Amino acid sequence: MAWPCRLITLTLEAERSGAVDLRIGDMWEAPWLLEGSFRDVLSEHYWKQWAGKRPPLLVRMPGRWEFSPDVCSRQHGVHVRDTGWHVFSTPPMITVQPSVNAEGIYHGWIRAGFITDDYEGRRYDV
Repeated sequence: MAWPCRLITLTLEAERSGAVDLRIGDMWEAPWLLEGSFRDVLSEHYWKQWAGKRPPLLVRMPGRWEFSPDVCSRQHGVHVRDTGWHVFSTPPMITVQPSVNAEGIYHGWIRAGFITDDYEGRRYDV
């Protein structure tokens, strides 16, 4: 099953409160990632390709976690200074390369505005 992405409006306060019932594929702009220490984890690809055109994005992924294609990847919970993901097109119809891999939670793709099934066969409540 592929999940369609949809662009929603979500404030930092609403995100932190958990009061919003997010579904897999929900995508929102996160301008607060441009502030303070968050700026340090934004990827080289974001700064070269999207800075000044749109704020960083967050996406609700299978396994109930938020992914930003605009930040550097993480290994063992720590951001790694890498170039990050290539993001093609505009929200919500983005394609992200390479794949999205949260070890033990989800491994798949975001392609043309759809999140793919998990390559390792995990299933998720919708």
